[in-house]
Amino acid sequence: MADKLKPENVKVVEKIRKFEAELFRTHDFKLYKNYCVPEYHVANSKNVLSFGIGGDANFEKLICVDNRDLDVRMFDPTPATVFWIRNILRRGGGHYFDSILKGDKMSQKIVRDCLKFYPVAYGPNNGTFTFYPPEDHKDMWNRIPTPASFSLIDLGSNIKPIEVECKNISTIMREFEWDSIDILKTDVEGLWYEVGKEIVNLDVKYWVSEIELGIGMSIDKSFEKVRELYNLLSAKYNMYVNRQRNKKMMELIFFRKDVDEG
Repeated sequence: MADKLKPENVKVVEKIRKFEAELFRTHDFKLYKNYCVPEYHVANSKNVLSFGIGGDANFEKLICVDNRDLDVRMFDPTPATVFWIRNILRRGGGHYFDSILKGDKMSQKIVRDCLKFYPVAYGPNNGTFTFYPPEDHKDMWNRIPTPASFSLIDLGSNIKPIEVECKNISTIMREFEWDSIDILKTDVEGLWYEVGKEIVNLDVKYWVSEIELGIGMSIDKSFEKVRELYNLLSAKYNMYVNRQRNKKMMELIFFRKDVDEG
């Protein structure tokens, strides 16, 4: 479903479209709910690292339909995600699975065999850090929490933050004894630049990420950081627009050149 373009976002979105056209390619990769990956790369992959689940694990489940041998590790310490994770994994994507293979039985088999969840956040540094709720999230301390996009960046909310465990990608790879990552997905509320700086020195074949603009910095500064990210990774990765959004954000794909062109 396309985003509704709000009047206050028109000028920013126009700038985003020009920026995307200048720096990033289009593609015909397969869409797995919200994120695109070439089918052949999914088929040839062994592992997936996913940061930021929220209330939706359909991407992680659907790529496992095309490769039942994937080892998918999912990370998100958001209270609602931790509270609801069993339901998110068990019930998510029902209408997708009804139309492919054997519906709910296949969904449950994928959850059991392929997916593992950890209540840990991505952070450039390891340790316990403050995790801030969004400003408009009023009911996080209700008895039953609702999904919200927390961040390690102070979002200006008057609601009490929480403390969470954070790990960087290098540490996680070492703990899992992974030499490489075939697919990395990140939705980390403003920390996309830190992810990019880290993976330039790691063996990451494919990275798809939300690129939120204006979190912890001005919109103009965000554009500067995206260009810095492009310059940092352009020697190693081909770069694509995942989907065009009518919000203050981009979605980008970084596909390592030797894999993309090989």
